[in-house]
Amino acid sequence: MIFELSELIRFFAHSYGETIVEEIFSVMQCQRCGQCCKLPIQVFFEDIDDISVFLGMSSDDFTKEYVDRKPDEGYYLKTPCPFFQEGNNCRIHQVKPEKCKLFPFNLTLGLPPLLQGIDWCPLAGEISKYVRIGGKISDLPDMWRKNVEEIEDKANLSMETAQRSIIVGSLEDVLINIKRKDHRLEK
Repeated sequence: MIFELSELIRFFAHSYGETIVEEIFSVMQCQRCGQCCKLPIQVFFEDIDDISVFLGMSSDDFTKEYVDRKPDEGYYLKTPCPFFQEGNNCRIHQVKPEKCKLFPFNLTLGLPPLLQGIDWCPLAGEISKYVRIGGKISDLPDMWRKNVEEIEDKANLSMETAQRSIIVGSLEDVLINIKRKDHRLEK
């Protein structure tokens, strides 16, 4: 069941969101601060296969050495990411997991796009200037809200001072606003 859901999420992100996110990233670049590499990074079957081949090891050996399983949630790289290197470089950049490719966006099937890390990720902070807010984190179903809060906790953030993640009304609008340099924070 976990694998089936994971693959659906991956398909959704790959077929819908990744194209738009890549276009956003062609206009705005990651600053390579490395903060996201300290967060839990979900990996899917294809990620595990790609990375293990890249590293010249079997998928089973890779999973035993680098992956933690969270019951009912899936598989995550050990935290902090074991492939994060000095100088904020990624040892597996060419085959990095789907979630890394999309960060600071979190695209999950059945939920609106989420922009994470708006006050600790320079890229997310910049993108947030162009986002039409689509809702509050407290509006998310319990399971997803808890996941967002856990990520923010791991980033040593306090939910009391400011909202760290934003539900994005539309990725297409974000891209259009960035291209127009039109800052929109209101609904």
